[in-house]
Amino acid sequence: AVAPPPQSEPTRGVRRRLEGKQPPGQARKVKRNIKRVLHVWSPHGQHHCAGRYVLVAGKQVNGSPLWRMVKGSYWIFSGKEDGHWCIGAEDTLKMNFACDAGFILSKRPHRGRMPNEIAQWKKFELRRKRHVADPAI
Repeated sequence: AVAPPPQSEPTRGVRRRLEGKQPPGQARKVKRNIKRVLHVWSPHGQHHCAGRYVLVAGKQVNGSPLWRMVKGSYWIFSGKEDGHWCIGAEDTLKMNFACDAGFILSKRPHRGRMPNEIAQWKKFELRRKRHVADPAI
């Protein structure tokens, strides 16, 4: 799971409001709930992505905030074309995050929601050579 440090859960009501359907062609208005610190858990694979991530102040990638792992070389960023949240490594940094790749991705495009407001994630499985849903993330 991607979450802010344990405290209260102020995003519960926000998440409910965001799950509503929008009429086709109408832009989704989202109140940005940008957390300075996120924690990532991935107990069933891609363990190297698990850890504490901090917001990179003043930096946006593909129109969204960027977080870096405190004790590692991983990043949480918005994909360039498809709008998924991605957890990628140094190769994505070298490409200036101009990609839609990562070891872990949000299951669906985020549409302006922050990583801590996303409930469904998927991880890359090498043996299947594709991303698969993992409710434990």
